[in-house]
Amino acid sequence: MPLTPQASAVLIYWAMREDERSHYNTLVKSGANVIACGTACGGHLGLYKYMKTMDRADYVKKSHAGQYAVMGMGRLSEQYHLLDKLSGQCDAGCLDFALLQRYSDADWQQLLKPLLEQWELLGLLYSMDGQYHFTAKGKYYYRQLDRVLLTAAEYALYGKPGLMEQAGQKMMGLMKNMK
Repeated sequence: MPLTPQASAVLIYWAMREDERSHYNTLVKSGANVIACGTACGGHLGLYKYMKTMDRADYVKKSHAGQYAVMGMGRLSEQYHLLDKLSGQCDAGCLDFALLQRYSDADWQQLLKPLLEQWELLGLLYSMDGQYHFTAKGKYYYRQLDRVLLTAAEYALYGKPGLMEQAGQKMMGLMKNMK
């Protein structure tokens, strides 16, 4: 089965050997719905994201009782799809801003141009045919690039972070991109 968000059902497992690759993050960041199975894993259905219990004993107890062991659930923002697609493109190593037009009227390539130009100077990506492709160095640092890109996009969408968000950034670094 091809790995696309349109797939009606996909079985995903974590990579166990070096020659295997987990497709979980790529699928989730592409907007695919994911029904999580097991402890300490997350899922996504439409505009809702959830996390399963981390306590194995609690998970087993709830499973035997016929319950779905959800620890927490939340509704995602209206901009979720835009930010998720942007993050998914980082995960894939290719930024194609034309694809984001479906989710926003903003010219994201122009808005993020200073950042993209700096990354190009640092050898993290290169521009070709209207897309930005990560170099080997950029692929190595893609998680950090993803966080910086999401933070810049959130700033453009929501403005300067408030005091609580700034405190959260100090505690968690740039991993606060959960809107």
